[in-house]
Amino acid sequence: MISATTGVCLAFIVLTTGIAIAAGPNLALAVPAGAAAVVLAMFLGLYSSASLRSLERRPHRAPEIRPSFRIHRGLVGDPIHREEVLLLLDRVERAGPNPRLPSRTRSELVRIMSMETPEFRRYVATRLDQLERES
Repeated sequence: MISATTGVCLAFIVLTTGIAIAAGPNLALAVPAGAAAVVLAMFLGLYSSASLRSLERRPHRAPEIRPSFRIHRGLVGDPIHREEVLLLLDRVERAGPNPRLPSRTRSELVRIMSMETPEFRRYVATRLDQLERES
């Protein structure tokens, strides 16, 4: 999509170029129209270059989602975030009391993630209590 300034400049370039071509041998009309087309084209080039440079300077950052938000989403039933909560609990357990904790099978993950919300919350609370006791 082009900006309004770019569109207006392009329209005037086309118009003045058309006038210069249509003027043919009439130099009194062709030269000023051609010169105007060239000046507008230079302005458009400078304008576009400045616009691109300003875009390059802006930092492009992906939106950050706080861990607390992801955990909250997992506790209210979002399956993707539920899996993240389970993997986080496993990672904490491996870093602490049970470094040899085996990876969960996909079917076990699916079973836990498909629990009803209150049951999933009880599961997470039980795991947290167990981690706290073993730490």
